[in-house]
Amino acid sequence: TDTMVILKSSENKEAAHAFINYILDPEVHSWVVENILYKVPNEAAMDHTDAPLQKTRFRPLRHYLWLFVLAVVLPGMLSGLALTWWSAQQLVENQKQEAHRLAATAAENMGNRLKTMFTGIAVLSQMPLGKEHYPAFYRVARGFSANEGFHITLGDRDGNQFLSTRLPLGTPLPRRHAMDSVRKAIASGRPHVSDVFFSKIAGNYVVTVDAPVSTRDGLRIITLFVDAAGAAEPLFQTAEPQGWLLGLIDTHGNFIARSKDQDQWTGKPTRPELIDAARRFESGMIYNKSVEGFPIVNAFQRVPGANWTVLVGIPEAVLYAPVFGPI
Repeated sequence: TDTMVILKSSENKEAAHAFINYILDPEVHSWVVENILYKVPNEAAMDHTDAPLQKTRFRPLRHYLWLFVLAVVLPGMLSGLALTWWSAQQLVENQKQEAHRLAATAAENMGNRLKTMFTGIAVLSQMPLGKEHYPAFYRVARGFSANEGFHITLGDRDGNQFLSTRLPLGTPLPRRHAMDSVRKAIASGRPHVSDVFFSKIAGNYVVTVDAPVSTRDGLRIITLFVDAAGAAEPLFQTAEPQGWLLGLIDTHGNFIARSKDQDQWTGKPTRPELIDAARRFESGMIYNKSVEGFPIVNAFQRVPGANWTVLVGIPEAVLYAPVFGPI
């Protein structure tokens, strides 16, 4: 009731003037004040208003509009935002659970791969290992290694190597220098899975399974050599969501394999805090940084039969995209 206008195109201007004059009549206009509780700029109407209302401090209309917003609109908006936030948080938690599941599945697959290697060694260890039996052992070992994608050597506790399925039988072989796994296998009397190391014969990074076998000629060591990438083949058969990272580290936290920049990181360590967590717990999740330096959350799971650990990393930019994306 503050402003009333008559359009230039109005066809009945006289009636419009009459209506305005009626509204501005003090008695009529005072009724407006008394019923909508909103002060009008018509002094005569205000003088005609009941005395208690004249002393009332009228609030502007926008005040009541804000009250309406606070009472009706704002709760609805907040409820919508809360629902959106809750839904986004559920998506984050679902990603974390999927990372745990993926790590467990990949670790189980790696464990099955190692079981195959242990079975192969068990079969080979039953064969005669005297020098005169090298040709027969070589043929069987070569057939087995060709089917499974790794190489087999026969050596002794001092690192001397007598044959390798990677090379023709009778080829002179250098002495093996990475003997830590051999010593642990001899000490335990059982096959031992090594950490990743660089092999001069293979010319790349490998891991081994070393098994001690007693013979009439002394202790012999049957070793299965596997290229680092080949050892992690079950890991890479796991389909990770876009933007996630997969990795496999050894006892010292050095990468055996990594889904991103494999050649760059094989044989190099991951972050110290992740190494510490993997040593202390068989499985878990840790917020840290990737080797490149960006924030990441890593689920990890120990591989059965070895001190290797599977890593499943979700960059925080990917993990929290459901939270900040909708908002």
